[in-house]
Amino acid sequence: MIRTQISLYSNLKQMLDMLSAARNKSMSELVREALDSYLKYRGAKMADKAAIVKKLAGCMANSKSWDNVDVVAWQRELRHEKGI
Repeated sequence: MIRTQISLYSNLKQMLDMLSAARNKSMSELVREALDSYLKYRGAKMADKAAIVKKLAGCMANSKSWDNVDVVAWQRELRHEKGI
C-alpha cells in the first residue's frame, strides 16, 4: 500500500471519525471502501453508456431511410421547430 494524505472539510472529517468509531474501522479503511464503491459504480455507469453508444453508433448512418438526407439540415430544422 501507498501512504497518502488528503485534505477534508471539517464536517467530513467529523463524519469520518464518527463512522470510524461506529464501525470499528480505520479512517483509511473507510476511505478505501468508499473510493472502491464509487469507482465500481462509476465504471458500471460508464460501461452502460459505452454499450448504448456502441449499440446506437452508426445506426442512422447505416439505415437506408437516411440515404440522401442532410442530417445537419434536419437537425437545424428540428431545433428551429423546438425553439432551440
